[in-house]
Amino acid sequence: EFSPPLVIYMSGGMITGSMLGALLANLFNAEFVNTIYIIIALIALILMFINVKPNLNQSSFNKPLLVMVGLFVGIISGIVGAGGAFIIIPILLVLFKLPMNMVVANSIVIAFISSIGAFIIKLIQGYIPLEDALFLVIGSIIFTPLGFRLSKKVPSFVQKWIISILIIIAIIQIVL
Repeated sequence: EFSPPLVIYMSGGMITGSMLGALLANLFNAEFVNTIYIIIALIALILMFINVKPNLNQSSFNKPLLVMVGLFVGIISGIVGAGGAFIIIPILLVLFKLPMNMVVANSIVIAFISSIGAFIIKLIQGYIPLEDALFLVIGSIIFTPLGFRLSKKVPSFVQKWIISILIIIAIIQIVL
């Protein structure tokens, strides 16, 4: 289930944070950035295994909390150069107690919107090879609807395991 208020408030904080984080990234060396990424990824991994009963009657959200969490996640995402979905998903599951189908439907849009801010800053700074980015954008546009449809058919616990495995792979790639 798609929730415009959730997307608007969280991605609003995230786009602002990701732009700020992208600007701040130049102040840190690669080792520091990688360490931050690993710490945040480990936190995300731990959150994935916290069993929280979803609040199925989610009719309103704590909007200031959504903006603040979005801002924080955006700053981290902008610094480490990641879209933020790896931490958005466990935060929405644990902190906001949303059901997995709602998390998937909204995190895709939130991560996309938030990545626009960091993308603009990194493009201006000359860090983005446009040819490669074009293929990534086209692939995302083509395969996101497919992933969204699949998410409705795959049980929540399987989705959690898939996300957890992807986080572990990301951590291993940075460590090695």
